[in-house]
Amino acid sequence: MIEATRRRSPALSGSAMRRLMTRPIHAHLAGTVPPRALVAEVPSDIATDAHADAPMAAPALPNSETGSADADLARLRLEVAVMKAALAAERRESEALRSSLGLVDAETLGEEARAVRARWAALVERLIHDAP
Repeated sequence: MIEATRRRSPALSGSAMRRLMTRPIHAHLAGTVPPRALVAEVPSDIATDAHADAPMAAPALPNSETGSADADLARLRLEVAVMKAALAAERRESEALRSSLGLVDAETLGEEARAVRARWAALVERLIHDAP
């Protein structure tokens, strides 16, 4: 799927969502863990009816400074929602990989590894669940 995307649009101008959705999936996880979908909430004033394969068009810039600031804020909120969805998907995928490798049990990890894992889990949890 990634190769097909690269052939269709060889330039680096693809949307962030398309790049996130076409990243490689581990083949051995496909058989053991069913994929779960995560739908990020998009504010109603940003949502468009654009086709999924259509290139993302830049939003029209209003003339006033406050309108420009509002548009920038809305765009940044949408980007944060996309990144939160990507982080949540990465976390689920790594948890599935750890469970398939048998690394879920705390006894298999050393004290330092458990501390590092706990710090990363807290950071990811904060990034996913805190409001922007």
